[in-house]
Amino acid sequence: ISCAEGESKKKDEKEQDDGKVTTKEAKKRPMSFAFEDEDEEDGDSIVIPKKRLGMDPSVDMSFLPDKYREREMARKNLIKQQLASEWHARQEKEKNEEITVAYAYWDGSSHRKTMRVKRGLAIAQFLMKAIDALRKEFFELKTITPEGLMFVKEDLIIPHFHTFQDFIVSKKRGKTGPL
Repeated sequence: ISCAEGESKKKDEKEQDDGKVTTKEAKKRPMSFAFEDEDEEDGDSIVIPKKRLGMDPSVDMSFLPDKYREREMARKNLIKQQLASEWHARQEKEKNEEITVAYAYWDGSSHRKTMRVKRGLAIAQFLMKAIDALRKEFFELKTITPEGLMFVKEDLIIPHFHTFQDFIVSKKRGKTGPL
């Protein structure tokens, strides 16, 4: 009996609300953002035109494909390659030029000599050629390698991995003049 009384009370409450929606009914209904008046009107709904958003000129679009930019980049790359090949050809030509190097073998007294070498020759290679030229006169040089010798110019000990071209291009100077 108590269940039947509870159900009748619920029906009475619904009738008393006069159109008010209970929470259970609200959960069952889908939400609608349209006004109730629009449902009553058949075809007189207001149409809001879609606005097209404009472009923002401050946005970086360099990642987007662009035929003109690609052609321009290809042209610039071609010019860079041509300039690089010209520079390498000029460097090779300069490295193959011959220079005269004055050197001295020091064993307590100075034995001055001169030798013509290419500018691109490394100091270690120059020392090898100098050893070959000096071996005829000095027997103690028969077993020596370039690593056992030093190339000293004025007050500087020059490492074996440098080339003469390095010093000429950078215009390195010693105490009395250019190296």
